[in-house]
Amino acid sequence: MEKISIKQIIRTNAVYGGKVNLNNSLTYAVDRANNERNFYRKLAYLIRSMTSDHSFSDGNKRTAITIILSEFKVKNIKVNKIMLEKTIRDLSKTGEGNINIIERRLRRCSKK
Repeated sequence: MEKISIKQIIRTNAVYGGKVNLNNSLTYAVDRANNERNFYRKLAYLIRSMTSDHSFSDGNKRTAITIILSEFKVKNIKVNKIMLEKTIRDLSKTGEGNINIIERRLRRCSKK
């Protein structure tokens, strides 16, 4: 995964009509993701920012799914889209903040 920028995430979210709510959370997530070697953990930091902290006023789940699908495509990782959508909805609903749990749930969405 190449370095991801806050501007890139904000542009992705703008398609869904959202505005940044918590810039500090998003900044922290992007910084952690860009310093992480583990692909799934990188994504987990970004996902937590959107599903637990709700970094945007709207489109958090859709933005998270779009980013995941894009990164999986770059890595040529197949994904169970139905499971991914359910996972993101569940993470958002529960507000799960544990990176290890988010990472594990994300791994389960990929197809070997």
